[in-house]
Amino acid sequence: METKDYPGYLKTQSDDDLLSIRSSLNRNTYPDSYDLVEEEIQFRKEVPYRPRPITKSPTLTPEEIAKKESAKEGWLLLLRGLVGLWSLSYLFGQYFCGTFGMEMTVTGICGCMVAIFGGWRSRSVLREVIVILCVIAALTGIGIQAYVYYTNYNCPGNYFGWFLIVPYAIGMVILAKSPVRQIRTPA
Repeated sequence: METKDYPGYLKTQSDDDLLSIRSSLNRNTYPDSYDLVEEEIQFRKEVPYRPRPITKSPTLTPEEIAKKESAKEGWLLLLRGLVGLWSLSYLFGQYFCGTFGMEMTVTGICGCMVAIFGGWRSRSVLREVIVILCVIAALTGIGIQAYVYYTNYNCPGNYFGWFLIVPYAIGMVILAKSPVRQIRTPA
């Protein structure tokens, strides 16, 4: 029995289809979807002859979800590129200036690893751990650089390049936070 008066996907399904959809959903993994299907089944049992009042659905359509995911992927790709560029500048800056600092090398290598592994849509716990450890190591390297700078090279008019380092650090933290959130949310 199809009802064309009801808006939305569930309202166009037959009673048998709704029961099969409910049986295929796991209540623990998809509680919102399960509750919506259960609500529709209960509504049809109580009032099979009266159309449901039209309300705005709280869920997003698949097109809206795909559009948001695409925009998010684009921003993460841009952020990965910027973090990778800043990380390479740490490494090549040492080469071109003829100086070597262990903290700068650690910051550059760990930043490159965050740019490579961070922000991916995978469910790998190993990748999550690598990204988080690299962010911690890179931020520690930045802290050591600031300490060395302010203890050895601090003079009036001279400043540490915070306007470049803070966006780099924030970008790494965002890339580290992205896979953590993706692993903990159901697909």
